[in-house]
Amino acid sequence: MKYGRWSYSKYKPLQRHCKRCKSSNVEDTKYFAEGIQVGKTTVCNECGYMEGIISENKTT
Repeated sequence: MKYGRWSYSKYKPLQRHCKRCKSSNVEDTKYFAEGIQVGKTTVCNECGYMEGIISENKTT
């Protein structure tokens, strides 16, 4: 076996970095509805850059 099994392409460490200014001073905000996490946004404290997706929980 020449190559390892682990793929680090989807690996995200716990310490997030801002995509715009590369600062590690970011905050994660999680949104919950009825105990289910419906979204998460990441806000940088240095430059104010915000990223994240708030997804709607579709119940049928």
